[in-house]
Amino acid sequence: MIVSKIKRKLSKYDCREYTPTYLSVSETIESRKERQYSLIKKLLKVFLISVIITFLSSHFPLLSTIYKISIVISSVLLAIFIWYIVVKFLFSTYSPIWKYRFLSILRLATERLDLIQLPFNKIQIKTVEWKFYKENERIIIELNPSGTIPNIQQVKEITRRLTEFLIQTTYREWNLLESTIEKNIIVLKYGENPMRYSVSELFEIADDDYCINYSPIKLYNDIRFDIASEACHQIVIAPSGAGKSLYLAALAGMLIKQGHSVSLIDAKRTSLGATFENLGIPVARTAEEIVLLLEQMVFEMQDTYKRYFSFSSVDFSTTYSDFSLPAHYLIFDEVLAALESGTPSQQKEMVRLLKILALKSRASGRGLLILASQKLLASDLPRAVTEQCQTRIILGSESSISEETFYSVMGKEKRDLLAEYRGGVGKGYILTPRTNGIKYFETPYFDLDSIDFKDKIRDFQTIPRKQIE
Repeated sequence: MIVSKIKRKLSKYDCREYTPTYLSVSETIESRKERQYSLIKKLLKVFLISVIITFLSSHFPLLSTIYKISIVISSVLLAIFIWYIVVKFLFSTYSPIWKYRFLSILRLATERLDLIQLPFNKIQIKTVEWKFYKENERIIIELNPSGTIPNIQQVKEITRRLTEFLIQTTYREWNLLESTIEKNIIVLKYGENPMRYSVSELFEIADDDYCINYSPIKLYNDIRFDIASEACHQIVIAPSGAGKSLYLAALAGMLIKQGHSVSLIDAKRTSLGATFENLGIPVARTAEEIVLLLEQMVFEMQDTYKRYFSFSSVDFSTTYSDFSLPAHYLIFDEVLAALESGTPSQQKEMVRLLKILALKSRASGRGLLILASQKLLASDLPRAVTEQCQTRIILGSESSISEETFYSVMGKEKRDLLAEYRGGVGKGYILTPRTNGIKYFETPYFDLDSIDFKDKIRDFQTIPRKQIE
């Protein structure tokens, strides 16, 4: 404990930008200045007295000892003054060393943002703790406003004011990437937005693609779609024009590239369905076709379990990847429109089959689900289906996504994001078991025309796959 405290105290003198620096502020700038100036005044008086004594004693040989002592005292005090000025400059907002400069900025921010004073007692002072460092060209700031547990509105206000203060004091832009609360500590991440993947980049055939590839699929920055995990089912919500169809096309292409297969339910008869059909991908449009496709997926799932999972060596963690089997994804575009088509008995059968696939298909890899819709309310789909979709994506502007839809998909309200909503075309938010909460998300940039896209898919469909022994 003592060693840890010493390390925290000494961290402020470490000028390396990528090592954590701790700052504890428990007094106002004015009181700190008063304390420092009071000490400097006393030292200055001693210095002046020693200079006078040095001058006078230099004229009297009998006072040579006093002269030598006063010279030493004057020299030491002069060195202290020089050291004080140098340190004051190094740990100021004008410091040439980034870490020292930032320490001064955060100390100033503590008071400017009224973090050090309790809201109900402006006289009483509390301790505010900061921790900051650079990581992957990002600046991470952790703030512990001791004495109070920050609520959502307080965090948003602190985040907004701190960002504005940083812009004013550094004369440059501060792009907030993420704002979260971890154990009552506010964590802010600043930096440039990650580069958006392009579809042509993601469609490059890798060595692993010559076998059935179970590697998580790159989506954005360090966010991956792990097809061989509990997050294999996905739900995508995006209003018209928000980039849903292009995302589904890109995702289908990446699945096929890795040796897996897809089917599409296209109840609204979109251009996506026509493109897939032209590529030989099974497409169901009518209620009868949808029921038949769902029945086929359930049959294949059950058959896979009988053939591969009926042995004593199989345990609860065994999945299709352990047998080098390809996955088959069912892309259910406009799922609500499809479930409302056909007769009541057909609708009931669709929901029943969809529940079976959602609950049982993960281990077999047959009939894994990607459900897409323009909106989703709590009552639109059975909880048995939505709860199994642990990868959840919302695309579109703030005005196009209702509060109820956002809450139904993400389990939180938009105001809980702690930062300004940043949705748009191909932009929104994602939630997976590995993202540690809701994260900003951009779909891969679709830089292929329809002909290039079809050619790529045909190339993927003809890759000679090696069998893994």
